[in-house]
Amino acid sequence: MKLFYFKANVKTYINDFQRGTGDGLTLGVQTTRNIGTSSADDNIKNYYLEFANGDIDSLVVDYRHLGENDAFKNPCYCYYPLEQVSYNGKISLPDSTIIQQKVYRFNKL
Repeated sequence: MKLFYFKANVKTYINDFQRGTGDGLTLGVQTTRNIGTSSADDNIKNYYLEFANGDIDSLVVDYRHLGENDAFKNPCYCYYPLEQVSYNGKISLPDSTIIQQKVYRFNKL
């Protein structure tokens, strides 16, 4: 599976999109760190998952870039809080059974 977006009609792959490690590998978790900066700093919100069989699913990923004072006041205590995720047009919520960090499960139908 690959993750990409379009900018100025150019298809660009997220290079660090990969399988999680440890428990994440067992659960089938995919990770990326670059999506936060591309969403918040470059205002790229629409992404696409490309499957080996040619299927493409849509993701809307909305991160915000905060300054130092706002980051300290934010519940995530971070510079790039995740505001919202949608998968194929439906708002996604983090899996409440995974408490170490936010993990979103997408059910491909």
